Amino acid sequence: MLLLTDFFKRRGIPFLPASSWSPMGNWNNWNRNSSQFLQISFGDLFRRIYADPSCDQPKIRSHAQNDCRLLCNIGCCYHLLRERYSQQEFFVNKGLMDMQTDYGFPLSQYLQDRQVRMGRNAQSIERTLDAKELPNVTLYYRALLEVLVCRHAPQLKNELQVGKVRKFDSFEEYIQKCATKLEAPWLAAIKGEELHSLLQEYATDKHYLDLFYLLRMSFAPVLESLILLDRLLYLKELGYERSYLIDLFDPVISPRHFAIVSIKPQP
Repeated sequence: MLLLTDFFKRRGIPFLPASSWSPMGNWNNWNRNSSQFLQISFGDLFRRIYADPSCDQPKIRSHAQNDCRLLCNIGCCYHLLRERYSQQEFFVNKGLMDMQTDYGFPLSQYLQDRQVRMGRNAQSIERTLDAKELPNVTLYYRALLEVLVCRHAPQLKNELQVGKVRKFDSFEEYIQKCATKLEAPWLAAIKGEELHSLLQEYATDKHYLDLFYLLRMSFAPVLESLILLDRLLYLKELGYERSYLIDLFDPVISPRHFAIVSIKPQP
């Protein structure tokens, strides 16, 4: 992260450091002359909250290619970004990434020259910290399911995507729901005794899995900051000096709470 922040500082490019972000204070600090902002008509405004990362990159590029005066981009689903220099992960994510026509990271020439890559990223940690709870037991059950896959169907290792499984009261019930969802008779045929034995075998490892997950989540703000600063720098490279990174929402309510706002100069 020092790579980008130092770049901004050396060139005198204004951006809001994470330590000073607060929900509405940023907006006032970003543009104290609100009359200039209000002079932009809604017909000149291009704004949307994106639920698909494949929309972010084309819309940011289109800001430079059409008559739109103002861009407000709030990203989401960064784990589906198609990276230029990273190996794509397996599961359905790869299929979604392959549908994208261009790369979503990095956009800036500065990071492209350095072939920066991220690989996997993680969920936001703010909600977990606010709730003061360990990760859901589903994470542990999913790890045990992978053990069963390796033992009973090793050819399916790294191939099965379970997704969300709800309303179960035990590990055995979780496995039965997974077997139905995956249409896997081999999984449904596993006896309860083996499942109980598996729970006992790995009982002491659940603690380490929780720690690993929390450690992984702690890197999420770093990765998100890298993505956002890359997009901001891309706009700066195009010559749009009035481009800003603004914290709009409470991260507990909306983990994706940063907006990239760019205003074109008057023609």
